[in-house]
Amino acid sequence: MFEYCTRYNTLVSHRDQLEHKLSAAIMSAFQSPGGPSHISLPLDLLRSAAALSSPSYDLADLLKTDKSYDPDSVATLKDEITQARGVAFVIGEGAGSSIGTILEIALAIQAKVIVTPHGKGFVSPYHPLFCGVIGFAGHASAIQALLDPNIDTIIAVGTALTESATDGWNADLILNRRLIHVDAIAHNLTKSPMARLHVRGHLATIFDELQTRLHADNVGHWPGNNEIPDIGRPQAALLRRTSNITYEDADAINDDATPIKPARLMRDLTRLLPPNTHYLVDSGNSLSWAIHYLNPYDRRLAGRRAANGSIFWTCLEYASMGWAIGAAIGTAMAKPGTPTVCLTGDGSLLMSGQEITVAVEHGLTVIFVVLNDSALGMVKHGQRLAGAESVGFELPESDLAAMARALGAEGIVINSPEDLAALDIIKLCTRAGPTLLDIRVDRDQIPPMASRIRMLGSVQKMAKDPK
Repeated sequence: MFEYCTRYNTLVSHRDQLEHKLSAAIMSAFQSPGGPSHISLPLDLLRSAAALSSPSYDLADLLKTDKSYDPDSVATLKDEITQARGVAFVIGEGAGSSIGTILEIALAIQAKVIVTPHGKGFVSPYHPLFCGVIGFAGHASAIQALLDPNIDTIIAVGTALTESATDGWNADLILNRRLIHVDAIAHNLTKSPMARLHVRGHLATIFDELQTRLHADNVGHWPGNNEIPDIGRPQAALLRRTSNITYEDADAINDDATPIKPARLMRDLTRLLPPNTHYLVDSGNSLSWAIHYLNPYDRRLAGRRAANGSIFWTCLEYASMGWAIGAAIGTAMAKPGTPTVCLTGDGSLLMSGQEITVAVEHGLTVIFVVLNDSALGMVKHGQRLAGAESVGFELPESDLAAMARALGAEGIVINSPEDLAALDIIKLCTRAGPTLLDIRVDRDQIPPMASRIRMLGSVQKMAKDPK
């Protein structure tokens, strides 16, 4: 399993191996395409004395980023933008280093901005050009933007164009001749042979060069800092900007019913929690709710807003249930003083909830928001939407707040929007230790996953009747 999921996997069998294997693991993790590394260190080796008193390698030099790119491809990209009737950017998981410049270009040429589920955390949902998420649990407004006949150029940046990022490889939306694919990873570009242009290289360098060329040729309107729109306070931004996004169940966002509806929960979380909160969203039903309805407030509209870095993390490929529980603990340890929220379900917590003890041991500020519906919700609703037999989704009714208290964390039961509003959120975000919110959610609200069910149904139909 480790060998399949990691970029580098090794066993250190002797202390003399540690330095070069550790260096190789760090290089694999941080260099393109990046990803997790796994090193197995036996206990006897951990207890032994270090073999070296000083490093043998200059790790900083080894980790220098290759900033190469093809100037001719960037020149062609500039020409394509200049000649386009309309442009849409599709932002993926690899666009973090270049997102500030991309947003400045988008403002200058008035390009629509769409994100994949993995790219959601790079763009403010209150950006005036933001049209929503494309792919799994995405928005109709994103689909409408990509189907706009005035959009003849789609620039996908830093994305592997997987099923979850393309609405089930929908050729009408992205995978057609309107596509220009820009990526640092050559393998990602193999997913788009239909694209009319591929641009490979260091993304920050590519878009800095593109911005310079567009500006020099007076393509677009380049506002001064005082002209970049300011979205103001969170409450005002919610009222002014979310009209760009079309929600599957817009009424549920403001529903005061008890038990609380998941859509309302997502809205209220971003109003209650500080703007610098980091969200890690687990696999399962919480994933679809968060992708569609969770809109973390931030003011990153362009490069001057320190746009690099994400505040929303999820994983749709090869991610097991419960991964976000441990990842949230690691995030809180890496970012002390920054509120960290893990959005997960009762199924995931019952599998991996004992990891909360690590947050207790280290006094980490993690808020575990658990959508408790006594079910494997994605399985339950997927079966119902597909008209399949309902089987194997039931979970026992569990007092997860009591479980958290038994592990040494704070545990609070939330039944209604009023319960959520009554929380002392400042206390929870500053206490030296984890808190678990046992959210008893509406079990019957249908999550925004119908498009995936339709896609799976069409694949099943094709398998039965290839004609």
